[in-house]
Amino acid sequence: MGCCVKNCLAYRKRLLGAVLILLAQLAPGTAAFAQGRVTDDVSPNRSVRERIRPEFQALGIRTGAFTIFPESTSRLIYNDNILATPDEFAETDVIADLSASLRAVSNWERHRLNISGNVNRREYVDRASESTTDYGFTGEGQLNLGSQLLLLANGSYRRETESRGESQTVFGADSPVRFNDFRSEVAIQATQTRFRETFGLRFANVDFEDVTFDDGEVNGDQDFRDRQAYGGFARFDYRFRPLIGIFARGAYNVIEYDQIQPFAFAEQDSRNLQVLGGVFFDVARVARAEIGVGYSDQDYRSEAFADVSGLNIDANIEYFLSGLTTVTLRLSRDIQEAFVFGGGGLYENSITLQVDHELLPSVIVGLEAGYSRNEFQNIDRNEDIQRYRATVDYFFRRSVGVRLAFGRRSLSSNQQIGRADFDQNVATLSLVLRM
Repeated sequence: MGCCVKNCLAYRKRLLGAVLILLAQLAPGTAAFAQGRVTDDVSPNRSVRERIRPEFQALGIRTGAFTIFPESTSRLIYNDNILATPDEFAETDVIADLSASLRAVSNWERHRLNISGNVNRREYVDRASESTTDYGFTGEGQLNLGSQLLLLANGSYRRETESRGESQTVFGADSPVRFNDFRSEVAIQATQTRFRETFGLRFANVDFEDVTFDDGEVNGDQDFRDRQAYGGFARFDYRFRPLIGIFARGAYNVIEYDQIQPFAFAEQDSRNLQVLGGVFFDVARVARAEIGVGYSDQDYRSEAFADVSGLNIDANIEYFLSGLTTVTLRLSRDIQEAFVFGGGGLYENSITLQVDHELLPSVIVGLEAGYSRNEFQNIDRNEDIQRYRATVDYFFRRSVGVRLAFGRRSLSSNQQIGRADFDQNVATLSLVLRM
């Protein structure tokens, strides 16, 4: 008994020391910290798309402590409804899409650092106003503080374009909405025998750019969507076996907007609390999954917005039908922000079924079907979104591959005011070059 007490005290001291290190790194005046995530255990399973194929695997360029993986993708895209409008107003276009990425992976034995960057240029043949250039940077690191302690961090910055088909994007603008997205997270993870504890902090900032209407005659202010979110999270795992157990997790976030919402003439600031618990398992050659069910509550500071609370679901299940076929089912139900008249939040319900099959080591086919339902709170508005996608990936050799994809997206709403119903079909031919 005395030995067990000593071990427990030593474990708590190591955890306290790691927390002090973390607080020191977050002290004012220090450099920005990066976004972290819980590390995954070594899984006995590999999905079809995860499986290592040595003859088709990128080798990278080894340069001292890092291995660098460059990659470029050229796409030719046909879209029969580029503005995501009702069928009678649909515009067809062909898009040339060029992207390049660079990923650096550390070769260290104890610690880990991965850095990546990408740039994407999308050029529309007929409607030049839709053409965009997006780019982003990400970084993630893992610092081993001891045999049972890890400091995890990662962060990302993205300058991107909001899809015309998004449920709440601006309808009818001269060009799509551009935005900047910065996210960061840091966490401390402690493991002892059957227990694992993770504590972390997170921050996010989203900044939308204004748009124009009627060829620049009218300005569409988007500043009311600019917001910051910060908070903390915790997760506790108990393992009956190394890859089978139960978990509980919780998060508390504060969301603050730069301006009042013009639809309600009030601040949309809120506090969000989420608690969730469930099971996880990873059974060799059978299945792996994490299934969580819980409760979410979003409390708005202003009485102009109705509070949102209810059931929360987060589940990802992979079934290994055979060594050549993987079936994946994803379920989610969560609170999202809403930017419509009279509504402050919505519940997004989503289900996705995906099947990947390896025809040959160099050929993988995939089929995906998804359905989402957006339930706006405090107003009578619901949206149903259907998604379908089929892909074929073929690598001639480790450095050259092609992908053929076809996707369809449909949205329907029970409300005349707001996002108009639309159908959108997209066909893509891609050429991938990598080292």
